Amino acid sequence: MNTRKRFIAALAAFVIAVSAVFAAIPLGLPELAAATDTSKDKEAELKAQLKSAQQQQADAKAKLENAKKGVANAEKEKEYLDSVISSTQTEIDLTNELIEEYDGKIKTKEAEIVAKQDDIDLKFDQMMTRLRFIREEGTATYLEMILHADSLTDFLTGLDRVGSLMDFDRSLMVELSSQLKVLKDEKVVLESIRTEQEELKTTLSAKVEDLNDQLDAQNAYIARTLASEEEYQKEYEKAKAAEKEANAQIEKLLAERQKSSSGPYWGGEFIWPVDAKYRRISSPYGWRNLWGRSDFHLGIDIPGAYGSNIYASNGGTVVVATYHYSYGNYIVIDHGGGYSTLYGHNSKLLVKVGDKVNQGDVIAKMGSTGNSSGNHCHFEVRINGKTQNPLNYVRQP
Repeated sequence: MNTRKRFIAALAAFVIAVSAVFAAIPLGLPELAAATDTSKDKEAELKAQLKSAQQQQADAKAKLENAKKGVANAEKEKEYLDSVISSTQTEIDLTNELIEEYDGKIKTKEAEIVAKQDDIDLKFDQMMTRLRFIREEGTATYLEMILHADSLTDFLTGLDRVGSLMDFDRSLMVELSSQLKVLKDEKVVLESIRTEQEELKTTLSAKVEDLNDQLDAQNAYIARTLASEEEYQKEYEKAKAAEKEANAQIEKLLAERQKSSSGPYWGGEFIWPVDAKYRRISSPYGWRNLWGRSDFHLGIDIPGAYGSNIYASNGGTVVVATYHYSYGNYIVIDHGGGYSTLYGHNSKLLVKVGDKVNQGDVIAKMGSTGNSSGNHCHFEVRINGKTQNPLNYVRQP
């Protein structure tokens, strides 16, 4: 066998060997690094908050059951009812937020899968083009690059070109195989996220039903109390004593702030504390008849839908954000210059003491906590701690 024939035989063997390597490439090569899930921390945070809310709800329900059995003070029943409702609402809100977080993750993952599929399709077309070329030309094209050499230098250059082409083909197939593995894993992750989201939606439906049952229980408690004249009078005396105590504490707090750290008035006009569609005032400021007795109302009551927004009537600093038997979940904002506003009976508080708020910020959700017989916002305006008629400072829509 002459030298030229030996080279042809060696080159043919080389081509066959490379083809065998291609065929042996497994589809499950090590996975390429997947895109970083930037929302992982947010998801973990929401899940932790949700777990905490679930524990708070369980604790509140236990206290409520004890109150019903007489283990705890019966007067605490309304407070525990309010607490259960508030924690349930928090759980619902967090579940909704987690569902929205999953919505974002699903959209991101779907976009990544589409992009990955497009890239795979492109590389597959490139690979098939190369394979068709090899099938049509056989080994002739590779051999011609070498056998047409006029010198050793041309021969080595041709051999190098053949090696580069084969390396390119192999690299393309390796990358394609790796990306197919990544695509498969991404689809598994996507289905996992969708499954979690569907489970959350099922849980959410149950929680909404639970909340409606709790609101019915709250209304039943109010009806039961009002049905008994004796309980009626007890409730009134208890509510007035609690309101008087709270009012004195608020006046003292605001007077102390006025002397020390209140600062100048925030400025501007006050705005209606709820959506404009809720313009009716069910109980005005001043003297009224409550439970058969003459009573001085410290603010105005604006009825509305459960869970609707409560807005900061003006900018300032939150100085009270807590629960009280009379006011329920309530907030006091110091607007500086001796001006302050109070928002009572909320189902949920969205701010805490020390927070700076701007006019129109959502600070709470409407409810019927505390001494309340229906969903409404109890709104007060105070100057130097003393209540004023809110309609002298805010325009009714």
